[in-house]
Amino acid sequence: MVRAVDPRALAAARAAGPAAVPALASLRAEPDHEVRHLAAFCLVEAGGEAAVAPLVLFLDDDLPRVRRAALDGLLRHAGPGATDVLGPLLRFHDERATADERRLAALVAGRVASGGAVDVAPLRARYEAEKDPEAREGWTAVLASLGDERARKAFADGLLAAREQRLARFLRDYARAIHQPWLLKPLRPVLARREAVAFRGHGLDPEALRGCDVAIPLVASISGRRFSFPTDGPRRFTDEQIDEVASYLSRLPPEPGGAAAGGGQP
Repeated sequence: MVRAVDPRALAAARAAGPAAVPALASLRAEPDHEVRHLAAFCLVEAGGEAAVAPLVLFLDDDLPRVRRAALDGLLRHAGPGATDVLGPLLRFHDERATADERRLAALVAGRVASGGAVDVAPLRARYEAEKDPEAREGWTAVLASLGDERARKAFADGLLAAREQRLARFLRDYARAIHQPWLLKPLRPVLARREAVAFRGHGLDPEALRGCDVAIPLVASISGRRFSFPTDGPRRFTDEQIDEVASYLSRLPPEPGGAAAGGGQP
């Protein structure tokens, strides 16, 4: 099915689960890039720990969308402690890899490193070597999640300065991945942000979601706080609801190390 580039292969891989991984992994050397692309997506659908090593191998593909599918799969399946993945991710910075791919590779590395017992020095060295601002964002988020105070201050500064799609990245990709209590104070200024960063629904008139609308479910999830209104998203919140969350955040004590204060580079 995959060699025929039949989209039904995705459902078949999902139904077969990890048992499908060996056959899918063998398609990495197929000359047809459409076959390799579908094979990578099928690995994501098959899932399980067995899919992680083959997905890492797909990072060497010449086609950007194959590499992107592999990175999306690793974000789903490479859990904390899968340290065998770190080496390839730290080397994933040659001229073929786009800035967005390197940013996603950083997020995978952060997820893997969150299991503990990881030497942070190679991650910091990778950050120092990265020159693209967008890719550096990913490595800043990783170092911040691992407790680096300068990275936390730099992340708070970046969140405060971010606009539109960059703000969407900080909230959707980085803050959700970090998901730690020190983020609560830096999220407070986002509650004043009314520009659209995402959309809900389909068709000709999707509903715009603002920075505050994306931030509130994050605050509720990170803090475990139960507010007087539902916070599961995506949804638009009223001014009164936004004020309730802002009031809660204003009463929180400062985090040790002052991450919300901003300033500095990791």
